[in-house]
Amino acid sequence: MKLRTNETLYRILIAGPPLLVVVVLAWGMVRERAAEQRFHLHVAEFASEGIPTSGLAILQAIDQNTSKQHAAAWSEVLNAASIIGEMERDHVKGIEELVPPGEPWAAEPFALAIHEHAEPVLAKLDELLRVDEKVWQPMLRRAYYFRQSSLWQVDSVAELLINQFRIAVHAGDAEQAIECLSKCTEVGRRFDWEAGNSQYWHSRWSQTLERIMRESVAIEFWSDEQLVELTRLIVPDRVFQRHLEEASEFETAAFVASRPLDSPEISVGELCPFGLSPFHALAELEWLQSAPKDARYDRIAKLPAKTETAISDEAIIDRHRSWVSVPWATLNNAIQRSFPVTPGWQRVSLFANYDARRWTLTAILLRRFYHAERRFPASLDQLTLVGATPDIWTLASSEPLGYRVGPEGKSAVLWTDAYRSYPGDNGGEGVGVIPYSERAVGPARAESFELWLGESSHQ
Repeated sequence: MKLRTNETLYRILIAGPPLLVVVVLAWGMVRERAAEQRFHLHVAEFASEGIPTSGLAILQAIDQNTSKQHAAAWSEVLNAASIIGEMERDHVKGIEELVPPGEPWAAEPFALAIHEHAEPVLAKLDELLRVDEKVWQPMLRRAYYFRQSSLWQVDSVAELLINQFRIAVHAGDAEQAIECLSKCTEVGRRFDWEAGNSQYWHSRWSQTLERIMRESVAIEFWSDEQLVELTRLIVPDRVFQRHLEEASEFETAAFVASRPLDSPEISVGELCPFGLSPFHALAELEWLQSAPKDARYDRIAKLPAKTETAISDEAIIDRHRSWVSVPWATLNNAIQRSFPVTPGWQRVSLFANYDARRWTLTAILLRRFYHAERRFPASLDQLTLVGATPDIWTLASSEPLGYRVGPEGKSAVLWTDAYRSYPGDNGGEGVGVIPYSERAVGPARAESFELWLGESSHQ
């Protein structure tokens, strides 16, 4: 009996582990099959809701919302603006400075020369802006990638308008300056800067526009009525959530259209030598769907390059584990980058854009307060006297903008979040308690993230 018991135990020990592996693999395959079915069920739901699920459908959806009627005229304006933009203005010292009226501007002759060349282009632009329609952009299709081919040329149009704006400010022509900013806003709208397929462009365009607004508010140039008009040119907050939803919908459509489960064009290299896991594809799809309502702000810690890269690659996006995926069981950043889309970057840029709007709106309110009281407020809370609410100066991280007023309220500094926390940064975590220019670590960030108003040597 003892011998028989030992023999049975021996057989269990020999056969048990392989049998357990077979059971685990079989169960893992069942889970993968279920995940694949759920993935296709989601795709069918998208199609029933009108979300494009193929490359052709994406192109058709974009074309339906744009106009081809004046494509040739817009192409002419974009090409001409691009040619004028090659005039090496970046090599002229002071060409990008915003100089108050009555003060010397050494680069003004060159700025005027650019504007003289740009006048026919700007006149043609005025004609096109009188037609209220969105611009047709030739779309280039390469497998599952899409891009708006002439998008980069719109930068040149913005540069021409901003050059005209600087000339108007230096001449003391506030009405002309407002008109230039209004045209910038209209051009952005023509190129669908609020559409899900143009989130990167929307961020670039609006941040460029708001940066020049902040520079103009730093000097005493606008009347109170004109400051109110500047506020109207900034994208309203109610659009922010719609941006997130549109960005997520477009990313989802692009991901589904790439056929991640069966497309031979997906190259995963050494990450997934046995192919992509349906479990991972489903996790990615559900992550994209949840992004608008789960969107949050995450500050980036400044770490050594190798450490930061390693942490980024291994960061787990979804903790549901696949039992048969080799060598990665979870969906992490490394796996995510093997997919034909790069989800998430639009939301990151949207948070940056959201905070930039807070910064710009608060700067405008500070100048309005100064007009009313002939001093800057002791704290941001006093901006309620000009109709502001705390959400105006609260960033996506739920922190308030940094603010400090100078002696007798004659000057002030307003700073926003640089998105990275540096070890040893004596400004503290996040926005911090002192301006970047006064910190022991990272003072070079001052030019990009702080704004001085009034009588100050920092202007």
